[in-house]
Amino acid sequence: MELYPPVGQDVLDLISQANHIIIAGHKKPDGDCIYSCMALDRIFASMGKKTVMVNEGPFNKSEVAPCASSFLPSVPDAFWAERPLVVIVDCSDLQRVGSALDPEKCKGLKTVVLDHHSSHDSNFGDSVYRVPDSISTTLIVYKLAEALGVSLSKECAQYIFRGFITDSGCFKFLDSKQNESYKIISALMNEHCICTSYEYEYLYNRESMAVNRFLSKLMDRCQLFYDGRLAISFETEQDASDFPGISAPTDDLYARMFLVQGVEAVVMVKFVEPLRTNLGFRSSHRSGIDVGSIAASMPGKFNGGGHFHASGADVAFSIDDTLKQLLDVFKPVFESKS
Repeated sequence: MELYPPVGQDVLDLISQANHIIIAGHKKPDGDCIYSCMALDRIFASMGKKTVMVNEGPFNKSEVAPCASSFLPSVPDAFWAERPLVVIVDCSDLQRVGSALDPEKCKGLKTVVLDHHSSHDSNFGDSVYRVPDSISTTLIVYKLAEALGVSLSKECAQYIFRGFITDSGCFKFLDSKQNESYKIISALMNEHCICTSYEYEYLYNRESMAVNRFLSKLMDRCQLFYDGRLAISFETEQDASDFPGISAPTDDLYARMFLVQGVEAVVMVKFVEPLRTNLGFRSSHRSGIDVGSIAASMPGKFNGGGHFHASGADVAFSIDDTLKQLLDVFKPVFESKS
């Protein structure tokens, strides 16, 4: 069975018939989101479409910081007046887009969703091409370009590769279901002479010493539970003052904690306001722990979603109460695996 089903004719027709297209991704964007948008922009431009890319930001992850100037924070009124097609990438619901799209102005416009999250709002999008097992949204964009009969430029191929690198953990998260992903990436690298070491350095060799000090603080706060199988760290209110303008290096934290023997799941708890915390969940691919379901089952959850091994949520609790709830929702997982 192929990993990627055929792109629906409804998706292809909406794109082919559109003259103006809005391209939007989720707020707090990562590399997969941003490079999916940028690859689509190049693909649509080659088809003669007029486009605008929007994202609420912030662009404070090292892999997307250089791309900030390519995006607007919202859609210009003159572009709305053209009755554009709206293409949303790497989002399981409209709420994840944030302020970049005006829901009222979207009413009456056709929306295409390209996504790989396992959770999905069934009312989100007029036409949807969603492949939950795809390692990155950029590979979904690749399959769309293929279905549209568009030849990729080297620049576009690099964008697809960069999104793949960020979501695959530079190949670390690929499993036996990803043979087709290997074939796609291999073909791109061969055809366009893409250099893995160059792309990795382009994405990640931008961190300051302050980021590394922030990571050290998060590591120091990390607590282990259930015989060291669950790791939880915390981003506090004070961190915003201690590390102004710096996003917590959560991806680095996850990577480091999964090097600790016995750790199967990692949760990052972030203070948002006194009775609101943001949660980031990760599970190791060897663990079989579905953190997407765990995030969805969190008491007090009012926003979130994700994948089997990576998910997020906002909950209406203080940090202390959030910790108690986390230990409760993970308890049956680790008891069943004992």
